[in-house]
Amino acid sequence: MIAGIGTDLTRIERVKKSLERPGFLKRVYGPREQALLKDTPRCAERAAANFAAKEAFGKALGSGLMHEFSPCEAEALRDGRGAPYFAFSGRAAALMQARGLQAHLSLTHEGDYAAAFVVLEYVGGAAGASVQAMPEQAENGAAQKRPRRGGRSGAEDADGVETAQNASPFGGDD
Repeated sequence: MIAGIGTDLTRIERVKKSLERPGFLKRVYGPREQALLKDTPRCAERAAANFAAKEAFGKALGSGLMHEFSPCEAEALRDGRGAPYFAFSGRAAALMQARGLQAHLSLTHEGDYAAAFVVLEYVGGAAGASVQAMPEQAENGAAQKRPRRGGRSGAEDADGVETAQNASPFGGDD
């Protein structure tokens, strides 16, 4: 059963500029990702795709980036065939295990943008508890509206639900 879906689109140039700032690489990317990024001539494209993966993962969880986990705890890596997958550590790994989730990841980059698509699937463990904690459908089968989370404005969205402030990992107010 699908637990969550998330997608994100990231400007490659934005990540490229951020990579030049001290601390960005270590704050956002885990150790295995850092090694992966050093071993590629297309570092900015891969870094942007990996950043989009972290954002998409946070959206699939329903919490946004940096609310329940640190970005470096969700590493977007590649298997022997080049297919992307997540390696979780810290709070991200604990969330995945506690909720009985498995992540599926797809990445792409073209021109000025990189994109990621994440599907979270219940595979066992505490899935029943997760369904109760994060209901996707009402008892009658109609979709329930979930409040938006992770906005940066600290204001209300169009539905009048207050959004939380979220510090950008890029720094500043972007």
